[in-house]
Amino acid sequence: MGIKGRIAWRFMAEKANLTLLQALDGAIIELILKVNNGDIPKSNEDIMQVGRSMAPKLLAKFHDSVAKHAASFKEFKDTLNLAYKYNFGKEFTKVTYINDEGGERILYEDKECPLCREVTLSPEYKDLKYCNTIAGVFLEVLTLRGFEGIGREIQCKAAGAESCITEIRCIRELPVSTEHTA
Repeated sequence: MGIKGRIAWRFMAEKANLTLLQALDGAIIELILKVNNGDIPKSNEDIMQVGRSMAPKLLAKFHDSVAKHAASFKEFKDTLNLAYKYNFGKEFTKVTYINDEGGERILYEDKECPLCREVTLSPEYKDLKYCNTIAGVFLEVLTLRGFEGIGREIQCKAAGAESCITEIRCIRELPVSTEHTA
């Protein structure tokens, strides 16, 4: 990106207020844990569902501003990294596309994750996927763009890992619907 692009990016792309986002995310996670009586696997599912619920609005805003979408699963590697930069003002530390006997998958790694920055989970919550909202957003975007996938946060800095890593896997491209709804 040239100097004009960098300047335009800084002023044209609305960024999230990180403190507000962290406070809201933390409060939602505390509520999810309370509602689920501390059940970590159920809480991880609910945290992901929060991300899935956020995705339509985030995708619409991204589309209106950037109008760049992935046409193949592999293209989500760059498109979702750009969307992350669009919303957080930073790219992932590393993004890896893998296509092997396990199928197509993308790993998104962030050594300075904005969601769990300055968060340290106590030992009883070491299996909590604190940043699973990102996996939820990514999975719902896949669905909205015509793909079926699965995903999860593999590791989280809040639980003591060196970085947060989110994995998404492509199950299949969904058939294009010819039905029209009102």
